[in-house]
Amino acid sequence: MSQTREIPSEELRSALQQMLPPDHRRVVSLTRVPSAHAATSALEELDLVFNDGNHLRLMFKDLSHNMWPEGDIADPEWDPAREIKMYQQVLGRVNLGTPQFYGGVAGDERGRCWLFVEEVQGRRLDRVKDIGAWTAAARWLATLHCRLQALLPQVQKDVGLPVYDGEYFRRLVARALEHMRRVRGCDDQIVNLFETLADRCNGPLGELTHLARTLIHGDFHSRNIIVGAAAGALRICVIDWEKAAEAPGLLDLATLVSKSRTREEGLALALAYYDEMKSNAPRYLARPEFFRLLEICRLWVHLRRMTSHERWLTKESWLKESVGEIQQLCAQ
Repeated sequence: MSQTREIPSEELRSALQQMLPPDHRRVVSLTRVPSAHAATSALEELDLVFNDGNHLRLMFKDLSHNMWPEGDIADPEWDPAREIKMYQQVLGRVNLGTPQFYGGVAGDERGRCWLFVEEVQGRRLDRVKDIGAWTAAARWLATLHCRLQALLPQVQKDVGLPVYDGEYFRRLVARALEHMRRVRGCDDQIVNLFETLADRCNGPLGELTHLARTLIHGDFHSRNIIVGAAAGALRICVIDWEKAAEAPGLLDLATLVSKSRTREEGLALALAYYDEMKSNAPRYLARPEFFRLLEICRLWVHLRRMTSHERWLTKESWLKESVGEIQQLCAQ
């Protein structure tokens, strides 16, 4: 874990004042509270008070130093400036309800990678039982994938996203095996089973390389989706864009479906996404092919777990379930 630098409040206030529009009010005070939702980067809730007495509440994310929680495996493709560039260059242009961007530093001579966005009011999707909110998130995802596919060349130029191609998938399988051997040893029964499956994973994963790529969120879990309200309507607000990538959109959907509470709910999410895609892109996949490829994407979900969290490798029941499902998917 990298050592974080204590940031003086005056340095933070001065940076914010420079990022706000020139005709904006003057920041006279700043209150900071560490956020309970911090994951791989320091996260704070800010309350700005201006000289006219008005307040503005923001989230401040310091991406200058990665802070992989104990038990997490560092992501070799992590770029501290990527999320800032996503807000600066992409998300503000497409009007999809993501947090409003107030400013950022995407790496300067002092090594600062800072992000300031709206503090969104609402509930995380994983705490919402209403299936309507979940299917709304699936439809939102389809809209994102449709809109951003046409903008992908410009997004690559502005942001520089990792590309999930055949080489990426082969590296992912190799990393999963490497981490399993490191954590569990080469004589472990589950490791030995996965060794027989590793090469076979590349076949079905290779089918995903034939799909059109778009911009994906890369970590479309329910905890990264805030359900709020905007002008009386449901607002789906997606946060944490640090794993954005150029890849088949079905990978995002597979991540969301993996967190559904029942098989029926998972099916409802898939159908909501499919119907929205078809309405936006009539030549999209036929339904049987859509479901077949979505099933293959479960391979990626399991491999990502196995290469992101050591606890997934040490907890026998979790790893057995993942390797067992991989075995079934490879057999199909």
